[in-house]
Amino acid sequence: MPTRERPFALWIGREEERTVVAVRPMTLSGNKSEQGDDAERMSRTVVPSGTTVKSNGDNVVGLMLLAALVGALGFCIAGAPWAVRIGLSVLALILIIRLGTSSSELTVEQLKRFPDEHVVLEHSQDLWEFDKLASLAQRIDGKAPALQQLIPQAEAGETLARALWHGARLIARQRDVRAVIEDLDRQDVSQLPPDSVAVRELAAQRERAAEALDGVKAELKRLNTVFGAVAHAGDEFTREQEIRDATRRAEDVLAGLGTAGPAGPQDETDRMAHHTLAVVEAYRELNEVHADQAQQA
Repeated sequence: MPTRERPFALWIGREEERTVVAVRPMTLSGNKSEQGDDAERMSRTVVPSGTTVKSNGDNVVGLMLLAALVGALGFCIAGAPWAVRIGLSVLALILIIRLGTSSSELTVEQLKRFPDEHVVLEHSQDLWEFDKLASLAQRIDGKAPALQQLIPQAEAGETLARALWHGARLIARQRDVRAVIEDLDRQDVSQLPPDSVAVRELAAQRERAAEALDGVKAELKRLNTVFGAVAHAGDEFTREQEIRDATRRAEDVLAGLGTAGPAGPQDETDRMAHHTLAVVEAYRELNEVHADQAQQA
């Protein structure tokens, strides 16, 4: 039976001086139930919210199969020396414990084995830029259930997570290019003639790095604009829906009292069509961000 692929989601772990963003299920430490001071300095969110990972309870079938295998093996070695029986029993016990306590969540240290699947942000500017994007993403994600009829919730969540992952990688790229520029600017060329090959090469690389930084900043600006548009469109649509629902409830109650109400506004349908189109268009742009990223990869 083929294994069902896990929907794309983003795990965001915030610690006191860094944020870790990963496309794999992640826990902030080896102990997933931090307590005391550590709990106050750490937090973890998932985009889209409600994403679940394989739990220990999912290993029950594996444990049952292993127990059956051990039982069958016991019958086969019934005549074996005691030392062999004890050794196999200890091995089986270790396997059962490992299987029972296994989790698909990785610690930050374990994530280092997958450099392309996580990003660590530590600079205050990088943290601020990512938090701004993540805040918009959570606002968008919170409206997804109300937009189910327009954009399937699963599709909306995956599109949002991929776009936010693109944002995290852009911020990391910006950090790396910024470090290159700082390294080039530290070079002392005061003792070299202006027409030196080394000086000219340094200037060329500095210009190239500056252009790269401008390009990343432009992509980040575009992404922030798209996130803002999606959040605004979702807010407007749900607010309009809530007002319409409230006026209909009022109309039903007043009609029961024999109070004739005014006819509904003529432009009501046009307004809802406008908000609907705005939501669909905003998600289309968000999906284009992800598509552009995939083409560049």
